[in-house]
Amino acid sequence: MAVDDPYFSVRDEVSKALKNAQEIFTRWKGLSTSTDQQDDFMWTTNELKNILKSIEWDVEDLEETITLVVETNPKKYNVNSKEILERKEFIRKTRSMLESIKNKMALTQRRQQKINVEPDVIGDNDRFIDDTRQKQSLILERQDQHLDLIGNSVG
Repeated sequence: MAVDDPYFSVRDEVSKALKNAQEIFTRWKGLSTSTDQQDDFMWTTNELKNILKSIEWDVEDLEETITLVVETNPKKYNVNSKEILERKEFIRKTRSMLESIKNKMALTQRRQQKINVEPDVIGDNDRFIDDTRQKQSLILERQDQHLDLIGNSVG
């Protein structure tokens, strides 16, 4: 490994940022179930998205460096094929962790939207049912009145 190889410092930064993202994600999950900390939840959501995006950019840069520079001239950078594979594996694992966090966030947000929508839908549905019952009761009353009139005129 060459001294001017920035891979290790960038890898360490990515690892620290990923650890930070995992900690913020844990906090985000706790806030996602709380209704009284909505501002904190929104701030944490934005912060987490920004951190994840930043890590993705760093990972893309690392991958580009491996593909375009190190693989094309490994002797210049004193990197063997084993080291290249280890670097690619780090990128793969990091991307997998990022995708996992993003997928869990998306799933949690979809569940929240469903929960937030359900009371409105239930309320609308209950109002519709009450309105329909009132209309049916009114129709039955009118039918009874008409039947009484018919019964009085016949009998």
